[in-house]
Parts: sequence; structure tokens; C-alpha cells
Amino acid sequence: MAAALQPSSAAAESAYEFINDGTRYTFVFRFTVAATPDEALDLLYGFEHLKRFSRRASDVALLDEGDGWQTVRFTYSTWLWSMHTTFRRELDRPNRRVVFHMIEADRSGLPVPLPTASSGEYRVEPVPDGVRVVYRQSADNRDSFMLGAWIALARSEAVLFSRDLEAYVRSQFD
Repeated sequence: MAAALQPSSAAAESAYEFINDGTRYTFVFRFTVAATPDEALDLLYGFEHLKRFSRRASDVALLDEGDGWQTVRFTYSTWLWSMHTTFRRELDRPNRRVVFHMIEADRSGLPVPLPTASSGEYRVEPVPDGVRVVYRQSADNRDSFMLGAWIALARSEAVLFSRDLEAYVRSQFD
């Protein structure tokens, strides 16, 4: 099942796509901004910026970093459950992208489906008068009686994250 959404508050070129296939989903979001590829990559990779456009997370912590890579833990908490996901993020400047993959996940509280894998990228594509930012993330989840509700929540959170991402990036360049 695929759904394309057009947010009313975003610029006309913004587009969302959420594809659900059983226990796996993929979310894709695109928007164009007036920036150079290097400026956009620096913003998308910089941890100080990641914390600002990852507002949906309760906490974002930089665990380790090196030349062109970071290990980052995201915490999502409600009064019913808490989940930590740890990702390795890598700057791939020659291919104009920041790639990420989950290296660990754990939870407490309600037995919400725990992701078994998650990966994606922020890709920057030069266009006239700027760059197109393409965010893509796929996740695999354990099957459980809560999977349908979990996928619906994932879709909603992905759209809200993308709105925060676009608003933050636009605030830095437009």
C-alpha cells in the first residue's frame, strides 16, 4: 500500500511517500532549497543541526564520532513505553549524501514492535537555484499484535519529522 501526501503548509515542491509492505515500511520525502550541495550536506550531517530537526525524539545524543562518521542514539519516550535506537551516520560527500543504519534498538514498557533493521539517507541533488533534498528511510519491524497501530504511528511521526526537517533547513537557507 502506498500513500502520497501533500502537506498544506509546505512549499509546492514538497512531497511525501509512505510505502507499507507487511512488517517493512519506507518513507521518502523531497523538497528544494536555495543552498549549495556542500552547504546542505554540512547542515544535514552536523550533529548540532540534527538535534534541532529531530524534535520528535525525546533526546538525541552523540555517542561517538570520527572523521566523517557519528554514532547517535535517539530516545523516544511516552508514559507507556520508551525506545532507544542507535545509528551510525556517515558523510559521503562524493555521492552527496549522509547515510545511516541502525546498529542497536531496545525498549521498555509496552511491547511495541521493535525495529529489527533501519537504514536510509539524506541525498542532495543539484537543481537550478539550489538543491533538492531527498530523505529516505526504510525499517523492518517484528510482527506483533500491535504492528498495524505501530505502522500508523510510524507514518504520522515520519511526516511530522519531515515537516520539522524542511522547516529547519529552510530557516537556515531561504
